[in-house]
Amino acid sequence: MDGVDPNFVNALCPDDLDRVTDMHEGAFARMPALMEVGVHTVVNGPITYTIDGASLVGRIPGQRNAFCIIGLCAGLGDGGGHGWLLAQQIVQGETCNDTGCLEPRSFTGHANVELTVLKAIEDYQNEFRFHFPREHRSAGRPAKTTLLSPVLAAEGTEFTVVNGWERVDYIKPTPDFSPTLSFDFDETFDLVAAEVANVQNGVGPAEVNGFNRIEITGAYRHAFFEPDVLRHRHPA
Repeated sequence: MDGVDPNFVNALCPDDLDRVTDMHEGAFARMPALMEVGVHTVVNGPITYTIDGASLVGRIPGQRNAFCIIGLCAGLGDGGGHGWLLAQQIVQGETCNDTGCLEPRSFTGHANVELTVLKAIEDYQNEFRFHFPREHRSAGRPAKTTLLSPVLAAEGTEFTVVNGWERVDYIKPTPDFSPTLSFDFDETFDLVAAEVANVQNGVGPAEVNGFNRIEITGAYRHAFFEPDVLRHRHPA
């Protein structure tokens, strides 16, 4: 919780054999020879996790000519493919696959230690489960909201998360509505189609809090939005 010791190499956490007894029993059942040769060492070390469980691969924000592969929870399993993608970024400037989900700039200021801990525990608990579309996991939420959030919630909104922001996914027709988790079209398909038609042909609110923001500072920040005024004061 206080950060990684800069001298950390391969220090381990204290042994906790009771916690892995059931896994040993499963291994013994599959490979009875293990009961004869024994188990020499049980490695109990820290695992790295990011907020969404995906590693961070690519150029380090704000650093010149610096790249990283970090946040791997399965280094041996992921290292080969991640190294291949990173080599392409270093040599060619881009990869043959879309690596946006691995972008080191994925998280902003809301990704503090407390939120990371909550999401890491949640991800570990669900590591071997499929993450279905519209499966809204609850740990660490809500992190960021707007003045519209309670208004939309009162209308029965089901929220999703975009860079920490609570954002409308769809409006529930009834308070107890819960779609079937599936990779196919689910019960929300027609709901969203109706919402789109309503906004297209009528009027409705739109929450765009997940988009990027650009802060403009300086003495002439207001004039920046009035090009004619700016040119008058500072002709080319």
